[in-house]
Amino acid sequence: KLVGTEGRVYAFEPDPDNFTILNRNIEINGYSNIVTEQTAVSNQTGRTLLHLSPNNPGDHRIYSSSDDRDYIQVDCKKLDDYFEGKQINVNFIKMDIQGSEALAAEGMRMLLERSKQLKVIIEFWPDGLKRAGTSPEVFLGSLNRSGFKFIYDIDGYNNEIRPATIQSLITKYNDNDSRRSSTDLLLLKDNS
Repeated sequence: KLVGTEGRVYAFEPDPDNFTILNRNIEINGYSNIVTEQTAVSNQTGRTLLHLSPNNPGDHRIYSSSDDRDYIQVDCKKLDDYFEGKQINVNFIKMDIQGSEALAAEGMRMLLERSKQLKVIIEFWPDGLKRAGTSPEVFLGSLNRSGFKFIYDIDGYNNEIRPATIQSLITKYNDNDSRRSSTDLLLLKDNS
């Protein structure tokens, strides 16, 4: 509803069951402005393994969790490849992909740089980033280099939204306190 009749939502979901639920939800709500793609978002275009959580369909991962999960092979896309040649202005991205956010951001580098009015809500889970092979500090630094100068911590634990720095996020969200091991971040571009 927020994007209106002229806007479009692009939704990416690699898991076949979740993809069916996504499309059914769109149908039930009567939306006609959503494009769904049954693919993972990553730093490469091709195929990858999706490691399935046995008890949480929101916790599937495109990296091995070292916990003996079943897996399936799925398509994956760089968003720079997906949107190449399309005259689309991206204003908002919401991403929660279980630690693969850095891989996805790497695969949308050109999209992030050219989108001047972009706002992003993204999960920041340092342990998941590390499991996926990325340093949390390097990830946050790369977002900063892509033009995101204003970072806000959406702290669900305390029901607060407040400005944050890379160092404050690294210090606050560590692996030692499970209640504070992740958060959502609101990122805004510096258009000056």
